[in-house]
Parts: sequence; structure tokens; C-alpha cells
Amino acid sequence: IAVYTYVSNKARATTEGQNEYTTHFVGNKSYSSILVFLTMFSTVYSGYTVVGVPKEAASLGFYASRWLSSIVMVWIAVLVFAPRFRRLSVVRKYDSPNDLITDRFDN
Repeated sequence: IAVYTYVSNKARATTEGQNEYTTHFVGNKSYSSILVFLTMFSTVYSGYTVVGVPKEAASLGFYASRWLSSIVMVWIAVLVFAPRFRRLSVVRKYDSPNDLITDRFDN
């Protein structure tokens, strides 16, 4: 209990004066690029391998190999758009994708 109390008080002291939402959900925007890349990579590939590809391969056969080229296209899109979205999120202090949409469409 003493260790937990010490750690929580230490964490609270370092994040004092910052937005609680940003600190909790976005990790105070302190994640490294490698961690963000690995998170995106695992999210995309787990969706392909668990849901989409096995069912399609079972029903359509070799036609399911088209997913291999689509993965490359997804990563090209990420490499093109991610730097711009990152720059916008830092300059305009976005905390979520909703902030981008709200700012873009003036809602």
C-alpha cells in the first residue's frame, strides 16, 4: 500500500496543471514514434488476420492473396498523411480524432 501511495502521489505531482483527459487517454502525448508504429501495425494486421483473410480464403481460395498488396497501399497512405496529422495535432493541441473533425468542419 505504501509503494502504491508513493507512486500515485509522484505521478499526480508530475501531471499537475495538465488536462486529465490528455494525461490519461493520450499518455500526455509522450509516446515514442516506435511505440505508436507498433500499435498501429498490430491493430491493422490483427484485423486482417483474425477477421477478414481466413474467411475469404476459405470461401474464395487464392483470390484472398489480394490482401497482400492492399497492406502496402495502407502503409503508403499512413506514411503520406500521418506526418501532417501529427503536425496539426501538436500545433492545434488535438486530443482525439474528434478534435480534428470539429476543427475542420467548424462544428
